[in-house]
Amino acid sequence: MQEKRNILKMTSLVMIVVIAAKALGLIKQMVISATFGTSLETDIILLSQDFISNIQYILAQMILTAFTAIYIHLKNERLSTVNIFIRDVIKLFLLIGIIAIVFSICLASVIAKVIAPTYTTKNLLLLTNYLRIYAFTLIPSILIAIFGALLNANDRYVVNESSTLIQNLIIIVIVLIGGHSVGINVLIYSTFAYSIFNMIYLGLMSKRYFGKVIIPKKNKWYQSKNIKSLLNMLGPLLIGYSMIFVNEQIDKMLVSGMKEGTVTALSYGSSLSNLVTTLLVSVCTIFFTRITTYIATKDNKIINSMLCNSVGMILTVLIPVSIITVVLAEDIVSIVFLRGAFNYESVKMTAAALMGYGFCFLPFAVKNIFSRFQYGNETTKWPMIVSLIGIFINIVLSIILSSFLGVFGITLATSISEVVSAVLIVFITIRNYSSLSLHSLKNYIFCWIGGGAACLFLCIICKNYLRVSYSIIKVGITAMISFIVYCLIVFPKIKTILKK
Repeated sequence: MQEKRNILKMTSLVMIVVIAAKALGLIKQMVISATFGTSLETDIILLSQDFISNIQYILAQMILTAFTAIYIHLKNERLSTVNIFIRDVIKLFLLIGIIAIVFSICLASVIAKVIAPTYTTKNLLLLTNYLRIYAFTLIPSILIAIFGALLNANDRYVVNESSTLIQNLIIIVIVLIGGHSVGINVLIYSTFAYSIFNMIYLGLMSKRYFGKVIIPKKNKWYQSKNIKSLLNMLGPLLIGYSMIFVNEQIDKMLVSGMKEGTVTALSYGSSLSNLVTTLLVSVCTIFFTRITTYIATKDNKIINSMLCNSVGMILTVLIPVSIITVVLAEDIVSIVFLRGAFNYESVKMTAAALMGYGFCFLPFAVKNIFSRFQYGNETTKWPMIVSLIGIFINIVLSIILSSFLGVFGITLATSISEVVSAVLIVFITIRNYSSLSLHSLKNYIFCWIGGGAACLFLCIICKNYLRVSYSIIKVGITAMISFIVYCLIVFPKIKTILKK
């Protein structure tokens, strides 16, 4: 019972911090959009920023997944073994980071032509320069990821998540101070500022887990047994996450050929959907570390219960969120961004992107939970294969749908591919782990269908017939009515989830 309370407490605290960080992130996007709007200039800097951010994401997810799984299995061994492993991981990923920087700088002009093939020579040169500048943020981002993974593995999730809060605050302050005088380049200065600050902050917070150990002079970190196990996991992870990166770049290529401002609209739509997906990833991170601990003890009963309860809880919460996002996308975008240089045309483009992303919340959650279960078992092959299949579907559908649905077609393709990936990973997991059973989830289905249908009906009615002057009031009333009715219908299951 005490363990359940601890998990609930940790999850609640993390959700509070993540929600606060994302709320501050929204304010950050509001400040940036009001200062710079949607233009070719913002498109160029966001393309370069997103490209390097995707590399950072790949490295961070590789570290979080492989490092955490092995570290938790090693925690009960000698302290010196654990500390040597941590230091060896830092050496390995710093080397990978340096190689990534060199390649990014040397191939920047080629990368620019690939991600923005329709740009003029002048714009390509500007994009190339931005890519080279942002490449240097890879080293601090690697250290941030390692320190963050170490904190998560020791149940200090809140400290790690607070770094995002700090990041958004730094960007807001710097843009407000220098946005108009310095121009768009102020975004570069803010990126370097928060990267260095968070590297130092998380390094100090995780220092206690390094311990004091004398590493033998003849120690060759690349020959370590644990590093070899890490490398075996990294291969499939690198392929899987790299293909996500390739997929996102193809999406950027497609929208770069559309009218000016579409790249920025896609980015803003993605940032709004990330309010939900980032929260999901944070909750799944707690799930990952806890279930990996139980996997190490081979407690199949608790593993099965935790997996089913996690899926039931997350899907119950996400159904109304997904429906409200899709139906009220334009009103939501208006609340957040409609001010300053961000006009009604920008609202329509961003709302189209957000609407497509709104369909992916449920399958994204299911895919992440079951993939992390596989990672907890130090299995990376099947998640990689599922990721490759999903990305292939996404690329094909993006090309087809974008030709007549525009930016909405691209984000809808992402949601469809997530559905396919979720179905595949669940099927593979059930097939490979005979001790698992999802029969208890059948009891949720009628509540989900009934509650979801009622929520959808009320959202559509309120959208079409509720006449109010301000979007924030309309969204607030619609969300409140829909959530209340939804909760009344699914209350028996909510009660069961809270007990478990």
